[in-house]
Amino acid sequence: MMRPLSIPILALFLCALFFPGPGLCMGAAPGMAGEVTDAEGDSLILRENGRSIQAREGTALFPGDEITTGPDASLRFTLSGIGEFALAGDTRLDLAEVFSGEEDEPGVLSLAAGYLWSRVDTGGKRTVEVHTPTTVAGVRGTEFETVAALDGSTAVAVDEGTVEVTVGEEAVMVGPGQMSGTGPDLAPEPPAPAPEKARRDWGAWRKTRRENLMERLPAGAARLRATMERLDQRAQRDRERMLSQAETLARDAARLKGLAKTRGPEAREARKEAWKRFADGFQGLRGTVQSFRGSISRARACARLCHVVSAAFEKERERYGDQAPAVEADLKRVEELAREMKRDVQGLRREIREKFKDFRKLARGREKAGS
Repeated sequence: MMRPLSIPILALFLCALFFPGPGLCMGAAPGMAGEVTDAEGDSLILRENGRSIQAREGTALFPGDEITTGPDASLRFTLSGIGEFALAGDTRLDLAEVFSGEEDEPGVLSLAAGYLWSRVDTGGKRTVEVHTPTTVAGVRGTEFETVAALDGSTAVAVDEGTVEVTVGEEAVMVGPGQMSGTGPDLAPEPPAPAPEKARRDWGAWRKTRRENLMERLPAGAARLRATMERLDQRAQRDRERMLSQAETLARDAARLKGLAKTRGPEAREARKEAWKRFADGFQGLRGTVQSFRGSISRARACARLCHVVSAAFEKERERYGDQAPAVEADLKRVEELAREMKRDVQGLRREIREKFKDFRKLARGREKAGS
């Protein structure tokens, strides 16, 4: 039987485990995640250690890598046990959490801006989530396209299987031949017929939204700031809830340890009840963690999107006249929140990952509760 984890350690772990990735945590990658299968044009891969390399066919990919494609570039890659993927030009993608070490945890790709084609293995045991600043697309065994524009708009077009598209607290199921997503106002779109694949012009779609953003950048920067603040508030709320749930689980774990030494029919029933309570509580905690890690992943996408928007703003700063200081303040606030999140979780993943595995094993003991 494991020793109960202390609440501070467990809380720190939950933040670290579900917030890995470039710029937001430090530590060695647990292992190779996949590889580049084709690369045309200039594409860069930024490792967690800060090293930047040119993407080439056969280049290894690791959890936490940032991939940036040039204006005329394209890139294809595979992720072991997950599927095949392709990026178009001017795309920024993080391999945020492609390996969590557990099949029941989804792999997460964070798309800040650009185009991502995904074909997720139908026989795979893990779900996959694509996070943009405004949308989460969750799948298991399907082919679909995800496109994120600079104004925060996201489009998800499905060609095979079904994709659950979540915007805020609302979710819709998108089937073959359909598309959904959100506009810059964060209003979810109901599933609608998608254009035939050969007729989809995502480049024009992104260009139109970029032009609209630059024309209305003061309002767009304010929306980006509001999105980041909502994500931060949601993460803080989930953090507090995790602390409460973790405290309860620690007490339950201590009780299980004590019951392990008892004998007799009454003790057996007590252990069975305690196992169920613990397992149910752990499932609740995992749900909160999923919400937390979703907010964090989307926040990372927001931070990267802000970097791109800031660069565009500096080139056209004079265009906005007296509104320029407000735009700058909104964009700086997004960057400030990203730095605060980084400080919250930096450097903790390696220290306590193994302890969480023990915690998970204890939760799985529910299957043996009657023995």
